[in-house]
Amino acid sequence: IHTDPLRYAATLQNIWACISREFFGYSRHLYFELLNEPHAQLTTERWNQIFPRILRTIRKRHPKRCVIIGPGEWNSHRELPALRLPANDRFLIATCHYYEPFEFTHQGAEWLEQSAPPTGRRFPANELEVNSIANDFQAIARWSRENRRPV
Repeated sequence: IHTDPLRYAATLQNIWACISREFFGYSRHLYFELLNEPHAQLTTERWNQIFPRILRTIRKRHPKRCVIIGPGEWNSHRELPALRLPANDRFLIATCHYYEPFEFTHQGAEWLEQSAPPTGRRFPANELEVNSIANDFQAIARWSRENRRPV
């Protein structure tokens, strides 16, 4: 779905129809997350067009189950403002992933091969870095308050 969202959207919806049937009647403590880290061709804009259909499929059997949904760009916190959650569904939780500073969080990451930052990076590097992180988390909290959504 990340490389060809329109082609595979129905497949993801069918997968969720199966998951919804399988977990019908389970405890309210079971939450669903629609998709981890949409990225590549599955931009936040495209994801906003696709996920409501999947959510409707889930809501047929699970009208009050908490569902976790994040934006594109690997659930980037910077994409939260572009995420369009249905206003009438109050059982949604927004998620975002935070990978800053990248040179610290991804040091030696094997999946990045040659582009991985070298290991040995200490945290925090400086006060500017600490302030940047604090500002980012304040923006996430502000989005949460303004949209009346847990993150």
